[in-house]
Order: sequence, then C-alpha cells, then structure tokens
Amino acid sequence: MRHRLVHGYSEVDVIVVWDTVQEFVPKLIEAMPYVYKAVNEFKDKNINRDDANPEMVM
Repeated sequence: MRHRLVHGYSEVDVIVVWDTVQEFVPKLIEAMPYVYKAVNEFKDKNINRDDANPEMVM
C-alpha cells in the first residue's frame, strides 16, 4: 500500500484506501493500550537492570 501511495498517486483507488482505513484503524485503536503497556513494561524491565545499555533503552 505504501509503495502505491508514494509512487502512484494517480493510481490510488480511494475506495480501497477508505475501506482499509475503516477496517484497520479501529483495530489499531483497540490494540494501542496493550502496545503502550508492553512498551512501558519493556522499558521498566530494561531500565532497572544494572547492565542496561542506555542506547538500547527506548
């Protein structure tokens, strides 16, 4: 999809884009609290390690 958007603006079917947005954005919004929690748990786990590499911590 990205390739088509970046390199073929005139060939983009707005109906397909709209259908994709309608289907996947609600799922993304629903998943975000879980993603946010997982990222924070990962950060907390790695920040609290004595040997944590500062370059690897988000």
